[in-house]
Amino acid sequence: MIIEVSKPHFHPSKDNNYTKKRDLSVPPHWVANERIEKDGKSYAIIMPPRNEELFEDRQALHIHIPAYVTLTIKGKEYKAKVKVHDESFSPVVHIDSVEAELLGIKGGEEVNL
Repeated sequence: MIIEVSKPHFHPSKDNNYTKKRDLSVPPHWVANERIEKDGKSYAIIMPPRNEELFEDRQALHIHIPAYVTLTIKGKEYKAKVKVHDESFSPVVHIDSVEAELLGIKGGEEVNL
């Protein structure tokens, strides 16, 4: 399984005619060409809209499969919350960029369950 590192991003509560830049690994999510500014910080916009808008600066280590698991990364064990999505994509581990730097984890590294 591959690790993906998430940078700060924004989930809007409505579609303001954003244009798609690229699909993300977790369908049906995609990143928009447009960005949004808040408190002097620039955020990528992640679609589709959610029920409530959300700015995500930090994300705990988590994996997108239907279970709670223990991950082993570089010989260390981590408990990971799991988010459930449809089965049409390969499982992916997510961690925010700050936490990844603190743990010495880089995007694209392999992880064992």
